[in-house]
Amino acid sequence: MVLTTWRGSLPLRRGTRGAAALLLASVGPCSATSAQAAPDDQHDDHYLAIHSETRADLFRRAALPGPAGAIISTDTLLPVRETVLLRAQDLDTPVGRDSADFEVSGWGLVVAPESAPARSPDGDVQTAYLRIHRGPYSLRLGRQLITGGAARYARFDGLAADAAFGPGFEVLAYGGYTALPRWNARPAYYNLGASSDVALRDPSGLPPSGRSGYALGGARIGWSSPKVGAQVSFHEQRDAGELAHRSLGADAQVRPFDRLSLFGDAILELDARRLSDARAWVDAPLVRQVDLTLEYRHTEPALLLSRTSVLSVFSTSAYDETGATALVSPLERLSFDLNGFLQLYDGSRPGGRSELAGRLGLDGDKRMFLRISYARLLAPDNGYHSVRASFSDRLLPNLTGTLEAYLYAYDHLVRGYRTSSVFAGTLAYRPDRAVGVMLAGSIAETPYAKLDAQTLLQVTCDFDLSGRRRTD
Repeated sequence: MVLTTWRGSLPLRRGTRGAAALLLASVGPCSATSAQAAPDDQHDDHYLAIHSETRADLFRRAALPGPAGAIISTDTLLPVRETVLLRAQDLDTPVGRDSADFEVSGWGLVVAPESAPARSPDGDVQTAYLRIHRGPYSLRLGRQLITGGAARYARFDGLAADAAFGPGFEVLAYGGYTALPRWNARPAYYNLGASSDVALRDPSGLPPSGRSGYALGGARIGWSSPKVGAQVSFHEQRDAGELAHRSLGADAQVRPFDRLSLFGDAILELDARRLSDARAWVDAPLVRQVDLTLEYRHTEPALLLSRTSVLSVFSTSAYDETGATALVSPLERLSFDLNGFLQLYDGSRPGGRSELAGRLGLDGDKRMFLRISYARLLAPDNGYHSVRASFSDRLLPNLTGTLEAYLYAYDHLVRGYRTSSVFAGTLAYRPDRAVGVMLAGSIAETPYAKLDAQTLLQVTCDFDLSGRRRTD
């Protein structure tokens, strides 16, 4: 597989009020940013970012052998994917100076040959919104994201409004139509598991789903200070006119001392009246050489799926996990990572996971590292021991190499195999800031592949034309 990437940056033209931005059209990725200018009454600075990335992968793919060991044909595919982002901030509008931002991002995909088992051409608009802000108030219209709290992650076409009242107090409300990305619009998804799905011969003949039935809305209120912060949120989402999620979220953080922090968050699925996810953890650096974190988590994966998804009935049951992580650094070049967690499953025997890892710097210039770890996993159905070793060294001033090895030993056979292994290595050469070349390869033997060999060649070009701080 060959991956080629170009990156770069470009300054934004500055001037008096209403200054125009200079857009750069280029082949391959590029990112454009402007430096912050000194504030004054004569100049009005803006910010513009342009990023484009082109990725081409050439690879061969073969499925598992068919019935009775029948040979499956091998396909050679060439997918070319382009992603584009355009963002501007602090533009002038009739509302006021530096009162508008906008962002547009999307992707496109073409796969060769035409007979490839993939939708081609394909693409989607990720974000496309205009934000108007004045003082503590802000209004955002278009395709946008809402993350965190009861929403977790949602993309929608609609309106979001937020306001800041007093020190640390903020309110947010949003609503609109759920964005249905192309990769979610799978034909026959609504018939999955039904008898009609068995008889379906042409999934493209299904009627398209109506957009009006996919809507969401919610609100969030929060307050924060240097020592304490809390937030409460509500999110409701409907798919095809039916309830998908109705969630109430809460999170809080407390820092009573400089070396002690407490965090917690939870999401209550109101329709089921059960917690879909809840976490609590404490960060407590005991001394300068020891950092300790205590954690607890409860998760019911089925409640994280849409109520309208047939897949929710196949989800695993709820489980609880509690444990601790510690970072111990007895010497400047030597550190240890230790963690251990107990897992309790509904209707099944308990499990657990733990790991002990050591990291050693082999030279005074911090260019050569060795890390070795041992991990143990116990699950209701199976478990394994694993050993991982990794080594990194700067062979030359501009040449870096890494070697990694993973070994697994299963408690019970997996497809007739007791062990599996993965070996990988990289060589990265960067003669200067503008050019970089990396060659990587891996060999694996697993229960699902007698031999899996992969290679990657990556070429990166970086350039910087960033503007400087303006003082006139």
